Amino acid sequence: TATVLPNHSQFLSGSADTVIFLWDVSKQGKECLQSFYGHTEMIASLSVLPPAVSSGNDTTITTGKRSSSDGTTTRPHINYFISGSYDKKVKLWNIRSGKCIQSFIGHDKAVVTVC
Repeated sequence: TATVLPNHSQFLSGSADTVIFLWDVSKQGKECLQSFYGHTEMIASLSVLPPAVSSGNDTTITTGKRSSSDGTTTRPHINYFISGSYDKKVKLWNIRSGKCIQSFIGHDKAVVTVC
């Protein structure tokens, strides 16, 4: 499975090897920018969360726009994505650090779609 980031120059991919990779399209598949480890079975689905800013706590996410001092509105960078796997877990990831912030456990079967 794969999903393109809003900047259209990067994408995430996941497969049966249980690893998620962040790729740069300009590198033509020759260089992975980041690897995300934590699932124990095949990655079934990936979804980038809307641009977000952290409230200082990595588990609290606020979506929306930022206003700068000159009155213009800017969009924050993509910081988070979620993954679903055949290991029955949904995971929330920090795309910059490569770390899993939280695992959501409770499904009885594979998580094949996250939106």
